[in-house]
Amino acid sequence: MQLSGPTFPVSCFAIRPASRDRGIGHSVDVWLARREALPEPGNSRTLLRETLSRYAPVAPEDWRFRTGEHGKPEIAQPAQARLRFNLSHSDRLVACAVTLDHDIGVDVENTARACEPLELGERVFTDEENRALRALTGRARQRRFFELWTLKEAWLKARGSGFALDPRCVSFEIGESARIRARFHGPVRDDPAQWSFALREPEPGQLMALALRTD
Repeated sequence: MQLSGPTFPVSCFAIRPASRDRGIGHSVDVWLARREALPEPGNSRTLLRETLSRYAPVAPEDWRFRTGEHGKPEIAQPAQARLRFNLSHSDRLVACAVTLDHDIGVDVENTARACEPLELGERVFTDEENRALRALTGRARQRRFFELWTLKEAWLKARGSGFALDPRCVSFEIGESARIRARFHGPVRDDPAQWSFALREPEPGQLMALALRTD
């Protein structure tokens, strides 16, 4: 769905629950804009302000924000107890994920950029994830690296901890029909049943992951 924002073009991915086993278990909207289209190129707060004003009778310039212990931005004023959001950007896109009541994390990456999946995987992936990565070759390996990486970053952002927490505390298994399972390790005692995840490709060469913590 293509919409016209007040000052720049945006698009919206509306993710609605079908089955928790197939992805996100609650409604999430992800608003996307090209970095160069923003009034201040790359300034994600411009997209954030105008996006939030679609959900509440608040002028974009009236939103005030604070940061959590590990830097996750939150709404400070006006009080909006139910709105939750998260931001991410790649070299081409800026993403703003919005939902109600639940912790949300989003990450978007350019999957065409050069990287060394096996070398990087040894530093950020679990043994199980690295074995799955080594079983693939070429583009399939590159794709799986970014799937795992974006899921981890989205999860860390949803928790509000960022990289203060070792990304190897979570292990992802991506099965048929992109079914995603998470297992938690070390100091993390999260209940997998309280988390749901999704992967989307908003445009060729751009991969987006969402993580949502429910009750």
